[in-house]
Amino acid sequence: MLFVLPSLSFASVQAEHRIDLTQHWVGFATPAIFIAAYVLVMAEEFFHLRKSKPVVLTTGVIWSLIAYIDATHEFNHEAEIAVRHNFLEYAELMLFLLVAVTYINAMQE
Repeated sequence: MLFVLPSLSFASVQAEHRIDLTQHWVGFATPAIFIAAYVLVMAEEFFHLRKSKPVVLTTGVIWSLIAYIDATHEFNHEAEIAVRHNFLEYAELMLFLLVAVTYINAMQE
């Protein structure tokens, strides 16, 4: 059914305004940046870098590129909603793990 009606497979029904980056330079740059970071992670022993450094750096660059594109197309509010949603999910996960670890430590004692 998803192949017949691909619009059903979109993650958000509320996203009425979409930016198609498949033919934009940012659409080509972000996978290239991701692959470069992945190569740096694989070559960790040659460059003596921790795996987290290239990943965090490229994540920031990719987020910055997407934020720039959103700002130039006046999608400031949608980006704010997405960041708040992701931050809320991470906060919920952190609080769950905090409670779980506290419970396990209390059970061990």
